[in-house]
Amino acid sequence: MMEQIAAGQLMKSVPAIPQFGEMLLPHTPRELILRAVSSSPSHYPYAWWTEREGFCGITPETLFHQQGRRLETMALAGTVRPEDEGVFINDDKEIREHEIVAGSILSRLSPCGSVTRTARSVLNLGTLIHFVTYLTLESDEQHTPVHWIRLLHPTPALGSQPRTEKTLAQLDDWRSRLRCPLHFGAPFGFLENGDFFCLVGIRSLYWQGQRLALCTGGGVVASSTLTHEWRELKLKRDTVRRSFRLP
Repeated sequence: MMEQIAAGQLMKSVPAIPQFGEMLLPHTPRELILRAVSSSPSHYPYAWWTEREGFCGITPETLFHQQGRRLETMALAGTVRPEDEGVFINDDKEIREHEIVAGSILSRLSPCGSVTRTARSVLNLGTLIHFVTYLTLESDEQHTPVHWIRLLHPTPALGSQPRTEKTLAQLDDWRSRLRCPLHFGAPFGFLENGDFFCLVGIRSLYWQGQRLALCTGGGVVASSTLTHEWRELKLKRDTVRRSFRLP
């Protein structure tokens, strides 16, 4: 990945690495879902399951909220512990990673109408902090939620920049080799009274039978180091474990 970034073929990509275990009682789907709902007011709980498989998560990230022609979305990228905020706000690598995401979303939405963007700020989730930028589009035309999903997903917060068939196929190959669950990072939405609310399916657990996977991802850019990225993955895994009260 770093070789492709150095060669100018990539600006950013987001590998995702799972950890596997056994889903032992009382970690039934019902229990996990109840823990997700009661976990944190700063996160959105979500879940889907059948008799043999499913997933459950608590994500801080929305892909978009659509109300008619109005679309609200966010760039969420850059991660550290709350106690490191003083260093984080001036960290060139974290700022660069975030601005790649915010700039990409802005460029995708701008041809569709009038876009406003907030200044980059810090979102404190208790166990982690992120850079966040909020964007609002007043669209020139009415579109279905599927149109916006195809336009935005995946953002560089979860995918690759530039986003091309080749870079996304390469990312899919990397994740497949790491045995990343297929649903990791997928849009998860619901329609209510004409409004569509779509989450980004991260910070989650996946299961098939009694096999349980906890998957986390991290953005890699030119200034990334293995130590830094590995530490970020651990922070995210620890947050998920704490939220679901897992060992």
